[in-house]
Amino acid sequence: MFVAHGQPRLEHTLVHSVIDGHSRLVYVEVHDDETALAATAVPARAVGWFAKPSVVMPWPTGSTSTIITGPIQPAATSHPSPG
Repeated sequence: MFVAHGQPRLEHTLVHSVIDGHSRLVYVEVHDDETALAATAVPARAVGWFAKPSVVMPWPTGSTSTIITGPIQPAATSHPSPG
């Protein structure tokens, strides 16, 4: 909170999120403005982000995790033929 002319001035931050209904993975952007350009660009960037086959997520400890975001192809299996 900032003080301007003796009165507290409240600041705000806008959090835009797009949730993948299947994986429940969430794409999030934080903005400090309410412009239409900022709000309408988020879904386009989210679609591009979800289209990547995987995303590497850094953790505060320095380690990373790879999250699969794209469709997972089933492994080829070999079954004995009947007969």
